[in-house]
Amino acid sequence: MVSSNLDTCIEKMESIIKMWKIRSLSVIGKIVIVKSHTISKLIYVISSTHVPKSYVIKIQRDINSFLWNGGTPKVKSEVIQKSPSEGGLKAPNFELQLLSFRIMWDEKTKEQGQGVESRFAEMTDHEIDILIKETENKNTMKATKWAVNVYEDWKNSKIGSGFIIPDLKDLSVQDINSILGIFVVKVRKKNGEKYPAKTLYLLVTGLLRGMRSQGVSNRNFLNESDDRFLRFRQIIDSQMKKKTIIGKC
Repeated sequence: MVSSNLDTCIEKMESIIKMWKIRSLSVIGKIVIVKSHTISKLIYVISSTHVPKSYVIKIQRDINSFLWNGGTPKVKSEVIQKSPSEGGLKAPNFELQLLSFRIMWDEKTKEQGQGVESRFAEMTDHEIDILIKETENKNTMKATKWAVNVYEDWKNSKIGSGFIIPDLKDLSVQDINSILGIFVVKVRKKNGEKYPAKTLYLLVTGLLRGMRSQGVSNRNFLNESDDRFLRFRQIIDSQMKKKTIIGKC
């Protein structure tokens, strides 16, 4: 019976992944899809029962296959699963998220004096999303704040130079292709060293989140289907390839 329920859950997850596979998504976009459309619902259904290790491995394998289009991963799982501040993309680690959810929900139900049956019967998708996001939001917010601060420091360093740099939320399409492109090329660590390729990419994704947090939702410069920002993406690609070649990543 347990095996049957698990198989059904996995089939539903695979169906969702198959639907999104036909779309041209970045790795970051796929991570968002996995977290928002599969893992939260999957954990809700199976968190009250024992999950054999073989099922955990299969679920993680399906997730990894989706992220890398069924090919060889370009980044090791232990790296991409780290937080952005640690050089990762916070990719899903299903086993850890399942364990984390169980621990947090056990603590919550103990505080409320609920039994096992009632705690799972009263759960909603919204509550599950909140519990999972609690373990992710702090690191994501920290990485976003770091990226915005780096941009602000660069902007402030140009005061008086005649080179006017808009606030992040005021960047136009042209500004993103030109000014933000210059930022990607010129940005440095506080000690003057260049950022490694993966850190540079995390910096750019942090800026995108920063813009969205400030109400800008129509300038996704990492959307590969948006040709308005083709020039900017070409700059990012060239910088990352250059840093990879010289062994900076």
